Amino acid sequence: MERRRRLAVTAVAFATAYYAIALFFVSDSDAFTAVAAVGGAVACFAAAGGATWAARHTRRTSRRGWTAVAAGLALWAAGNTSSFLWYLSGIDQYSRTTDAIYLTAIPILLFGLTSLLAAQLPAVSLRLVLDGVIIAGSLFLVSWGMVLGPIAAEQQSPINWAISIAYPVTDVMMATVVLLVLSAGAPGTRTPLSLLSAGFLLTAVGDVAYALFDHLGNYSSNGAVNLVWFFSYMLMLLGGVWVATDPRTEPQQVTVPPYTLLPYIPFSLSIFTAQAVYFATGGIGPVLVVGCSALVMLVLGRQLTMVRENVTLNARLATTVAKLRRREEELRHRAFHDGLTELPNRVLFHQRVEEAIAAHDDEVTVLYVDLDGFKAVNDQHGHDVGDTLLTKVADRLRECLDDHLVARLGGDEFGVLLPGTTSPSVSTELAERIVSTIAGITTVDGHRVRVGASVGIAVNQTDGGVGELLRAADLAMYAAKVEGKGRYALVGSAITAAAATSPPAARDDHARPEPSEDGSPDQAAASSAAPNETWKRAHQIETLVSVSKSASAGIE
Repeated sequence: MERRRRLAVTAVAFATAYYAIALFFVSDSDAFTAVAAVGGAVACFAAAGGATWAARHTRRTSRRGWTAVAAGLALWAAGNTSSFLWYLSGIDQYSRTTDAIYLTAIPILLFGLTSLLAAQLPAVSLRLVLDGVIIAGSLFLVSWGMVLGPIAAEQQSPINWAISIAYPVTDVMMATVVLLVLSAGAPGTRTPLSLLSAGFLLTAVGDVAYALFDHLGNYSSNGAVNLVWFFSYMLMLLGGVWVATDPRTEPQQVTVPPYTLLPYIPFSLSIFTAQAVYFATGGIGPVLVVGCSALVMLVLGRQLTMVRENVTLNARLATTVAKLRRREEELRHRAFHDGLTELPNRVLFHQRVEEAIAAHDDEVTVLYVDLDGFKAVNDQHGHDVGDTLLTKVADRLRECLDDHLVARLGGDEFGVLLPGTTSPSVSTELAERIVSTIAGITTVDGHRVRVGASVGIAVNQTDGGVGELLRAADLAMYAAKVEGKGRYALVGSAITAAAATSPPAARDDHARPEPSEDGSPDQAAASSAAPNETWKRAHQIETLVSVSKSASAGIE
């Protein structure tokens, strides 16, 4: 791909250099005409071939535009060939046929360029229309001051006058569309469109120079114009080669094209042209006066349009920022809350406990709640019923604990934070309320269930951390499980090093000893269950302050 492009650039450079040498070193008029006509025709056919190659290899959205450009360039090449053939025939009146071929190509080329422009933009905006009108009007005034004005003042036949006017006018139209295409080029197509646009702009420059030299009567001895045309065709050829060797140059449509300052350049040129005409002739005539006035009004209209677009853009930006903030809040909420119950999760609970310890001089109480009989509900009725049960438990805890922080720590475990208090009476009252509330849940989705709660209470009485406090509450909850479930246990948080090395066993309903008919743990189960050993270790640590049984019955 890159090799083909380098070869194309090298070939264009050598061809242009050879053509320039041939033009400027030929002294004979007939030889000059032959070199100019043949070289121009070959270059234009080459440009048409490049556009055809691009149309075959580009994506669907740009294929129509490149095809039309290829057809128009082929007509231009035919016009060059016709011009040379008429010259060889020795007939003087041949220009009308050649002019007809040239002018017929203009609408086809305009269609191709506008198709390429449409492939860059999703829609035609008001600002784009105003920019096109401003550019076209400005270029028309520049052309009027330099070419059209003098031509219009000449005395000639209507057909010759119309043909003389047609070239500058079509050049203005071509240059307008080319500038819009050039400015609206998306990143993937900017290089080939820049080459193509530069070629057409140079063609327009050559046409203006041709009109000036023809008006002065010395065009036949001027090879610079032919060289400009030749080089413009070479640039078009390179544009086609660039597209054909890179099929990925599919237009990436942009909502706001990057040509904010573009219309002001030809507008400034039109004002400069009017001033130059005024100082050269002592007046600018009605065309330039009316044209400049209209352009000023159009520029003001464009400014108002840009203000409106900016207001709309700011409103969209504000809406987007608001959506992003809502999304950020939603993500933050999901990161710190349980997706099923919408309660704070373990991470947020730990954070709130830390903050409470720091804010209340270590006077903090934590309740650790574990459901009794939850696994049996899951096994008998399925996980959907189990999820509904967890949601109902969360709602009951919210209702019975007022403004206290309730969190789901994972599975069927919940935590309650009581900041600023170490009073056993307050915590035990809440624990009794929790046990009673959970025991009151008897049906879930029409299924009879039997659940309860074991609550561990830990009071932060020393300069301990969050981990020690929660571990103490976990041990206390575990003690309530061992004592028969459906009750609470209160323990301090002066956890020693022995406590840290004595983690509780997995709290599975089947791993804990179930109470017998008289309320004492079943001996066979107790002798083999790890929780009994943990409970004994918890007693050895001497952190257990008291174990109190609630009024609710144990869950078997």
